[in-house]
Amino acid sequence: MSLPVGERVGRARVLLLLASRAACCLYAVAVTVINLPGYHRPAFAVAAVSLALLASAGLGVALWRRQAASGALALLDTGLGGAAPRPDGPGHRGP
Repeated sequence: MSLPVGERVGRARVLLLLASRAACCLYAVAVTVINLPGYHRPAFAVAAVSLALLASAGLGVALWRRQAASGALALLDTGLGGAAPRPDGPGHRGP
């Protein structure tokens, strides 16, 4: 079954968005694991990253089902990224 060119381009965009999101999620997990000793309450950091990963997976499923990206999905996904915890150990310089 051959897809029209427009559909193939759209599907390629969706796959690129999903791959990009997966890379961001992998980066978030790696940074959290590396900085785990710097968190005052590491369990909360792990819980926050876990919730963000679940929400991102849900958005990925919605994106795959629609086969198109919408502004609302992108805005929600970006908002989830802003909710990431920050380390507050001795080397942390922030609020």
